[in-house]
Amino acid sequence: MDYMDKNLTLSEWLKTNKMMLIFVCLAIIALFYTPFAYMVTEWRARIAGSYTPGPFVPLVSGYIIWQKRHELAKLVLSPTKWGYFVICLALILHVLAQIGDLQRISIMAFIIFTGGIMLVMLGGQVTYRLLFPLCFLVFMVPMEFLDGLIGVKLRMIASQWAAIILDLLGYSIIRIGTQIEMIGIFSFDVAAPCSGLKSLVSLTALGIAFAYLTQKSQWKRALIAVSALPIAIIANVFRVVLIGLIAASLGKDMALGFFHSFSGFFLFTFALLALTGIGRLLSWQIKNL
Repeated sequence: MDYMDKNLTLSEWLKTNKMMLIFVCLAIIALFYTPFAYMVTEWRARIAGSYTPGPFVPLVSGYIIWQKRHELAKLVLSPTKWGYFVICLALILHVLAQIGDLQRISIMAFIIFTGGIMLVMLGGQVTYRLLFPLCFLVFMVPMEFLDGLIGVKLRMIASQWAAIILDLLGYSIIRIGTQIEMIGIFSFDVAAPCSGLKSLVSLTALGIAFAYLTQKSQWKRALIAVSALPIAIIANVFRVVLIGLIAASLGKDMALGFFHSFSGFFLFTFALLALTGIGRLLSWQIKNL
């Protein structure tokens, strides 16, 4: 049966084209092996200390597709040759990225290429239903390059507000740039690893996935997804404040040792609770309007 056959549902198509689908997947892996290898290397190098969402992103996308499996199975295929245009664009982007050794761009090309393959083989309806889990794969791309763009600004925000809060709590504070001195107690710098950038990326991914999975209304999804950004910044400010408070009460070794190492866990717990609270608040308000 030709994979371009129309008037078939996805479930009917899969029954007779499983081997071809496996072959296409293997071909994609071979074509994009270099950026995939780069991506996995980056994950392994950074996951221990950065709480990168990378390795979990394909799992989240897969879970979303699994949730939609019954809806997808009933869709009628409508293959379109426009997919070839998308594939060509992706291949050009991939080749140029490989010439320049820009592996992140090649990963983006992989996402675009996959969308083109879906259009050619499955059509617009199926591709549209899978657009979110496909685009969500952007978060598996290592994004350390953002540090040069917004890292310093995030560090300044964290140090400024942490100094203000610690001052309000009664501590004598001197702040010079990202350096915070609790006079007579502790001095520390909100360095690049503490900018909150990695947490910002991870929590943004978490917020977007959480919004998509828990909300049906598009405006509520958008509101929760956007709220992930200030939540991540606020959580990082409080992490810096807690480092100062723990140093004042339990000593700097505890603050910069155990707590600093595991503070990401508390940050994500806070963020998840905040996102859940916003989701419930939106649902409560809608019911009571």
